[in-house]
Amino acid sequence: NVGSLAELSNILVHDKDHDVREIAAFAIGEVESLSGANSLLTALKSSAQTDQVRARAIEGLGKIGAALPKEQQARSTEISTAILEALKLEMQSQSPNRHFLLLGITAILRTRPANAGQTLTLLLDNKDARIRADATNALARMRVKDGNTKLVNLLESDPDPDVRANAARVLGVTEEKSAFEKLLASATHDKDVRVRVSAIRALATLKDPRAGETLLKYGTS
Repeated sequence: NVGSLAELSNILVHDKDHDVREIAAFAIGEVESLSGANSLLTALKSSAQTDQVRARAIEGLGKIGAALPKEQQARSTEISTAILEALKLEMQSQSPNRHFLLLGITAILRTRPANAGQTLTLLLDNKDARIRADATNALARMRVKDGNTKLVNLLESDPDPDVRANAARVLGVTEEKSAFEKLLASATHDKDVRVRVSAIRALATLKDPRAGETLLKYGTS
């Protein structure tokens, strides 16, 4: 309800309980109205807010930015840029907050800021498999090839099957022809069926005739 935004914004700024402020930030995002953007932007940039409140703020901004009509392009760009900059800053901190990074990736996927691929690529080195998986998923859905060099290596060596499967998806949708051999190896030898399926689909997008004979032999062996 748009009529609730003034009170929710007041709670976000002034309530002494950080759990209440977190819920307020989440609720503002759920309304998906531009009227709630300023309070979330302020919370996102405030050092006085907890990591959890800031995480809900970046999540909410992603929802608002995605819901804006085309005539609000300037504001949409402002919001998406703020999301990207906040995620970059969090990554540079000594102890990045996992929840913030995960919700930040989702917000980037929703708002699609310019040069987002460069930031998502940095997350491919994260020790947390869930973060790597979400980053590769975002790169796949945005069809961004900034991280392809790293993704070829992840396809072969990442211990997490979701990361390997998503890496194959990115290499396929971006038509990374240099990844042909690695994709073919994953399609026939990866121990996880999800990775093999993703690699086969990726090979189909590359349209390399060399794949057909090998996959046919693999399927009938």
